[in-house]
Amino acid sequence: MDAGTVMDALRSGGMRVTPQRMAIAEYMASTISHPSAEEVHRAVRKRHPMVSLSTVYKTLEMLRDRGLLSEIDMGSGSRYDGRNTAHINLVCVQCGRIEDLEGDFVGDLYRNVRESSEYEVDGCFDLRGLCGRCRTNDV
Repeated sequence: MDAGTVMDALRSGGMRVTPQRMAIAEYMASTISHPSAEEVHRAVRKRHPMVSLSTVYKTLEMLRDRGLLSEIDMGSGSRYDGRNTAHINLVCVQCGRIEDLEGDFVGDLYRNVRESSEYEVDGCFDLRGLCGRCRTNDV
């Protein structure tokens, strides 16, 4: 997610390009975690103390709507993924942990879906289950 793409997305979404909105996009492009809007807000406030939580939500929604990041519905709230490369988000339904799964097989999976259906798949998708820690604690 480069600055020019973000600026174009903001403008086409009817939003002004502000340092706060650019900082939100930069944070999402630089993190490998899957933060909530509140976590993004806390991180961006370190550099821009006056940024509002509302600005964070609106910017994340606009970036999602423009395909620059994805939203992971956790049931009790959303988390956001700034990586738009082909990968799988492994989501633990118990503790909420999210890990990225990558590899050549992900590209192969996308290609197989494309060849065996009418769907063009891109970005990432979620698989839900129990992580190793939660499975171990449930035994």
